[in-house]
Amino acid sequence: MSDPEHAAPFLAGVIEGFYGRPWDLSQRSTLFERMSAWDLNTYLYGPKDDLKHRAAWREEYSTEELAQLAQSVKAAQECGIRFVYAIGPGLDIQYSNDSDLQSLRCRFEQLRTIGVVDFAILFDDIPDAMSDEDRRRFGSFAVAQASVSNVLYRESRDLAPDSVFLFCPTPYCSRMDQEGLGGEGYLETIGHELEAGIQIFWTGPQIISREVLESHLEALTKRLRRRPLIWDNYHANDYDLRRLYTGPIAGRPEDPRKHLSGIMMNPNCEFEANYLPCFSLGRYVNPDGNYDPRRTYVEGLGLWLSAAFESVGKAWTMEELELFSSIYYLPFELGATAQKMLDDVSVLIQEPQSQWGDQESRFHDWRELIQSISVKLTELKNRDLFYTFNRQWWEIREEFELLARFIAHKKESGEGVPLPSSPEHLLGTYRGGAIHQLQGLLSMGSSGQFSEAQRKDQDK
Repeated sequence: MSDPEHAAPFLAGVIEGFYGRPWDLSQRSTLFERMSAWDLNTYLYGPKDDLKHRAAWREEYSTEELAQLAQSVKAAQECGIRFVYAIGPGLDIQYSNDSDLQSLRCRFEQLRTIGVVDFAILFDDIPDAMSDEDRRRFGSFAVAQASVSNVLYRESRDLAPDSVFLFCPTPYCSRMDQEGLGGEGYLETIGHELEAGIQIFWTGPQIISREVLESHLEALTKRLRRRPLIWDNYHANDYDLRRLYTGPIAGRPEDPRKHLSGIMMNPNCEFEANYLPCFSLGRYVNPDGNYDPRRTYVEGLGLWLSAAFESVGKAWTMEELELFSSIYYLPFELGATAQKMLDDVSVLIQEPQSQWGDQESRFHDWRELIQSISVKLTELKNRDLFYTFNRQWWEIREEFELLARFIAHKKESGEGVPLPSSPEHLLGTYRGGAIHQLQGLLSMGSSGQFSEAQRKDQDK
């Protein structure tokens, strides 16, 4: 083993590693400028739907494709950002086939011609099976992956001694590990076989982890024989594109450098949704410490307002932006303002009018804010920002108008009166389609356990 762990740089930055349309040069250039301003140092290129990153990994980039990538590499380097190129051969690699190893070498050589020196090899989200020939030669997934990775790592370090080399295991969270993905003893084998200078990605207890505790990381470090590099999916939304996440990073160790070799955020597919999450990551990894998610969130909102919300109409207010962002916020929670709004509306819908209190007047205030935001979104000069949020926000506005109609009917008609109908919304046209129907077939508990949806009485 070589390259002691303490010599490796602490990596902090952004992973373009989602499923979906990759970002373009303009978006990446903007990202690199922001990262530089926020003391983030590393970007990983690994969009799953770049065909030659994953599905067609053996094919070299065309001259035109390589030139486009070169512009992103140059833009990163001009901002002092480390550009890591990732490849994901795990869907169909034959570990014992020397020609597949040579294909990986050729890809790395091609990227070196445009200035890339840092690489990652990803074995995530792949079939948990080996060919007979691979099993005879290596015995296990872990040994096979480590063998290929070690060869590429050593060759990369011979050419660029200060470069980094990153590895994503097949079980990359505790849940996968507990289910035996990759085979018995996978993580321990990877920890033992993989060169010590290779940093290993990990997402935490889950693929999207609400918390990553120090005790969890300490136990993992012993198994991997090195501190993990967090691939943070906290703000990723490629698993549910109806959602966007604009809240601050939270639930991570107070001192990331004590337990991690780095932390990199794999954020929203939609570039313009990532301003505040990336800003919060910069604040979180600041070695001065004293990171506070709420304080960072408020600070970031002010900066985001100034940087992105210029309008051809009336100016946005902080009150509007706070509600706007609070509605999206984080996967496991709404922002405080949005939660209060939801609580108010729940009272109006579920309780008799005698129990409403101040909720009714506040509802009208919420409604006015939502209507104002709906107009101001259309007036944004940043059209990418408008397109990022407009579809989802239209649904919010539409729901609020239906709620207003329902509440007005309930107030005017009293208890026991038939519920209102909607002339504009009919079953099949509203909340319709195959996806909605499929989602209605299964219900899920808070632990993720599925249960059968209620079925009709078989005797009827």
